[in-house]
Amino acid sequence: MTNYIDTDRLLKEFKGDEEILVELCAAFLLEIPSSVAAIAAAVTSKDAKALEFTAHTLKGAAANFQAPLIKDVCYELEKQGRNNDLTASETNFATLKPMMEGLTIEINALASQLKKGAQ
Repeated sequence: MTNYIDTDRLLKEFKGDEEILVELCAAFLLEIPSSVAAIAAAVTSKDAKALEFTAHTLKGAAANFQAPLIKDVCYELEKQGRNNDLTASETNFATLKPMMEGLTIEINALASQLKKGAQ
């Protein structure tokens, strides 16, 4: 199984403030489905501007969660949108989608672990 989150680095970034991190996990988990759907729609409709914007937004969230592999795929999608060259966008989205599923599992596990530690 691939680890998408650098948990040690993430916890260091939040300097042990688990409460805020749990809140961010919850917020990001709510956003993941709509973010993935927005990228899928942009790829399907060949909407370069929408792809650039949605991939950029998700890239930032992935960076905040110390998920470099996902950040890199989002960056490629963002560049494709910016350059109006969607040739590889379907392939990149096909790479991103299961990564986001894995990230969702990791964030859920992290949030559960943090909540247990707070009790």
